[in-house]
Amino acid sequence: MDDGTPNTTPTPTLQAKPTKLHVGESVSVKASFTDPDNGPWSYTLNWGDGNSTTGNVSIAGKISGIGPHVYTQSGSFSANLSVTDAKGATGTSSTIAIKVR
Repeated sequence: MDDGTPNTTPTPTLQAKPTKLHVGESVSVKASFTDPDNGPWSYTLNWGDGNSTTGNVSIAGKISGIGPHVYTQSGSFSANLSVTDAKGATGTSSTIAIKVR
């Protein structure tokens, strides 16, 4: 039921380390978001190599249990995090460039 309150889009943040690695090495991420609306929320972390990690969060803030992710091919990949709130608003983080040699 819509209570008439405007829906605020979640604001995701994604950090990755390292962003330059060799094939077979892994990258670790820190993922979080802010949203004054009530949850639950769902998220998708797109690793940029055809793989993604999805999940649900019941409390706004830090998203835990993601990664590390292993890249099995060389190339330049663009990773980002999308978070969708219970009312359907989706916010996407800035893209992180990950270079794999």
